[in-house]
Amino acid sequence: MASRRWTPEEDEKLIHMYETHRAKDVATELDRSLSNVYSRIAYLRRKGKHTVHKHYDDTTVFEVYKGTEVIAKGTSSELAALFNVAPIMITDWATPSRVERGQRTGASTKWAKVVK
Repeated sequence: MASRRWTPEEDEKLIHMYETHRAKDVATELDRSLSNVYSRIAYLRRKGKHTVHKHYDDTTVFEVYKGTEVIAKGTSSELAALFNVAPIMITDWATPSRVERGQRTGASTKWAKVVK
């Protein structure tokens, strides 16, 4: 796939799709490589333009899994403190790509789901 500049329209589509689709499906839809999609999400987050998961607030409760085992439950802030990560990481763990990878790879990848 050719490397080209991202357009504002592609950024919007990426942000919209990333929350509900697997990253490889987003990459296919946008005719981008998988690493290009992950890099762009990281870039948008650093620039404060990453709006994925904006509907989660600090009352949203997540269960964090390692493989099939629930290893923690709490809000994104509580879990972020427990795992020493930013709260956005907890919501990222609930994206379809991360859930699929966590279920596929077993105990090596943490993933999350919203329970309340």
